[in-house]
Amino acid sequence: QKMTKRGIFIEKDLVFNMLMWIPQWDGNIPIPAILKPKQLWTGKQLLSLIIPKVNLKSKASNGPSKDANGKTMSNTFNAYDHLVTIQEGELLEGTVDKRTIGKGMGGLIHTAWLDVGFEENARFMNQ
Repeated sequence: QKMTKRGIFIEKDLVFNMLMWIPQWDGNIPIPAILKPKQLWTGKQLLSLIIPKVNLKSKASNGPSKDANGKTMSNTFNAYDHLVTIQEGELLEGTVDKRTIGKGMGGLIHTAWLDVGFEENARFMNQ
C-alpha cells in the first residue's frame, strides 16, 4: 500500500535496482514523473511494470470516513485515492492494498487468473 500512495517518489538508484529484479523487464526505463531538480519516479509507475495486462476498477480500503450520522463524507476529486483504475496493466489511479489485490472475486489476482491465465498470474504473484 505504501508504494502506491500519492506522495511516494523513488530516486534513480533505487528505481534501477528494482528494475533489475523484474525478469520480464524489456530494458526500457519509464519516463520519470518529476524531472527537475532530480529525476523521481512514482510507486505507481514501478508497480505498473509487474502488473499483468488486465483492466480493473476497484476500491481500496482507505476511502472517505463516515460522519456522526453514518453518512459517507464527500470525496471530491478522489482525494483519498481509493478508487483504483488499472488499464492494460498500468495503474492509472488509486492505492493498491490488500482489498485491491484481493483473496476473492473481483480482486487483481482473480481478474488476472481469468484474463491472462495461471502462468502470468503466478509470475505476478511471485514478484
